[in-house]
Amino acid sequence: MPSVLGQWRLGNAGGILDLWYRTGTNEPALRQLQPFADNSNPLRIYVGNPELGPEYHHDLTVGYLLLRPYSEVSLGADIRTSYTQNSIISVRTIDADLRQRISAVNADAVWMHYGGLTYRMPIRRLRIKWGAGIDGVMETETEIINSEENKSEAMRGRVDFKITYRHSDTIEVIARAARTYNRVRYSLNRSLNQSYTNSTLDVDAFCHFANSWSLESSLQHRILDRDIFGSGHKVFLLNLSLSRLLWGGRGYVDIALNDALKPKSGSTVYQRCHLPARGTHRITRPACDD
Repeated sequence: MPSVLGQWRLGNAGGILDLWYRTGTNEPALRQLQPFADNSNPLRIYVGNPELGPEYHHDLTVGYLLLRPYSEVSLGADIRTSYTQNSIISVRTIDADLRQRISAVNADAVWMHYGGLTYRMPIRRLRIKWGAGIDGVMETETEIINSEENKSEAMRGRVDFKITYRHSDTIEVIARAARTYNRVRYSLNRSLNQSYTNSTLDVDAFCHFANSWSLESSLQHRILDRDIFGSGHKVFLLNLSLSRLLWGGRGYVDIALNDALKPKSGSTVYQRCHLPARGTHRITRPACDD
């Protein structure tokens, strides 16, 4: 399929501009083409369409990256547009007893738009790295319900912040915070339209001491939209783990407490023990992404 890739270095600043255009097809699945009814679920019968044709995709991506290796400062931006011709959509017929008969047809094109911006830099005096980003996506879909066209439009926007503290190989703390806005609109059943905002906070900490002991903790806090999720809109989770390497790293024992902030009846304590087999299997903690 046709594709074009271009890259340019802009001036002395070291910025790189990428341009990528590509095309592709999405062939219908065998189930979508078979012209007989699948009634394995009598309340949801699927009938294939042998005249179904493939989808044809056009994707255009423009990206910019400014990277300063010495200072470890980076700035990135991405814009992407996707256009799908001859899109495959569902045709759904629902009777008075809520039985569904579903098939697929080719219809008008659908769109998807995405944009994002990120920035990262270290603060060496404090031994930390921090980064922030913002991105958003909007996409459209179409479905035919009882011979009426139902067009949907979904939009999501997100702002996030991340900070990492690392002291040699003994202590590492990673904190992330994000806020996400979601909006969904339908041309039919507008009562199902939704707009809501969720927030998240994650803190992961790791400490390695006395050459063989490790302590890990994971804190997760979710604040969900009250109008959508009701009284359970706040979720707080704390997991703790204490482990020790044995026999020169060939085995370990691990004691973990999940959901530590719940009452004793709700939290979970478990133990794991790995004994050495033939050969040496050194257990190390993988490096994390900054």
